[in-house]
Parts: sequence; C-alpha cells; structure tokens
Amino acid sequence: ASARRRRQGEKDDDDDDDKEKNSSAVPATSLSPEAVTSLGAWLKSELPLESVEATTKLTESPAVVADAESGAMRRMMSLVSQQNTGVDLPPLPPQKLQINPKHPVIVALHRLVTNGDNPALAADAAAQLLDNALIAAGLMDDPQRMLKRLNALLAAALESNSSPSPPPATSSEE
Repeated sequence: ASARRRRQGEKDDDDDDDKEKNSSAVPATSLSPEAVTSLGAWLKSELPLESVEATTKLTESPAVVADAESGAMRRMMSLVSQQNTGVDLPPLPPQKLQINPKHPVIVALHRLVTNGDNPALAADAAAQLLDNALIAAGLMDDPQRMLKRLNALLAAALESNSSPSPPPATSSEE
C-alpha cells in the first residue's frame, strides 16, 4: 500500500520519521548558503576570481569555471599572437567559479579555512582547486607552474594519512 501511495504521489507518514532519523544520524556533508558565501569571499580574497557561487549541476567535480572563453579559442589566439607579435597572450582575466557545496573537497576546504589551523595548506588547496577547474576547461596555459604546489599537497596528504611509527625499543639493561 505504501508503494502504491508513493506512485500516486501521496505522502507516506513513515517517510518523515525516516528522514528525521537519517538527518540526525548523518553529519552535514553539504555547505549551507551562509558557508558558501563565507568560503566564496575567502576564495575571492585568495585567488583571481570575479565571483564564486554554488551550483547543483556538478556531481563529480568540486568546482568549474563558468562563462570562460573556450580553451581551443585561447590556444588559437595564442598561436596567432606569437606569430604576429612574438608575445604570449595576457594572463587570464578573473574567472567565475562555481562550486559544488556537497563535494568533500569543498566541505573540507571550508572546514580548513574556518578552523584557521593551516592557512598555507588552505591557500595551496584553493589554488589547486582553481587550477583543476582551469585544466578541465582547457584554459591552463602552463601546467608546470602548479607542480611544486601539487607535490606539496601530495606530501601533506600522505603525511596526514600515514600512521605514526612506533617508538624505538629501549633496552632495560642498566
């Protein structure tokens, strides 16, 4: 009967109880609108961004640049510019970044920024987040510039996940 009511669009009274039980048992895995605003303001202060807003369109990615020029168009403009003037393209203008407030990277970055425990790690993670979005959009002009930061982030991740080694055994000879 319950399945039939659901197919017909009626509400099952047990649904509300289940939702309440699940919502209290599961920790928040999504940023609130206020948290998105706070993180967006911080990101704009750290990175060359025009705006930061939440989106529900992303499912697998933590962030994407929106309304950006095409990567293929930028590469073509770079080739023409180098042939005509020998000068590279100017740097990218500030980007519009859309973030997925449910993505674990965004949630963890917000927590890191809010706690203030490691501002250098937060800044590196934010810069990598933007670079990943630029790569996905085909807009990264020089990916080698991020390698040092990426290696530092990898080292920090591996360091935080490695178990501490046991203390050396001491002899009881006296």
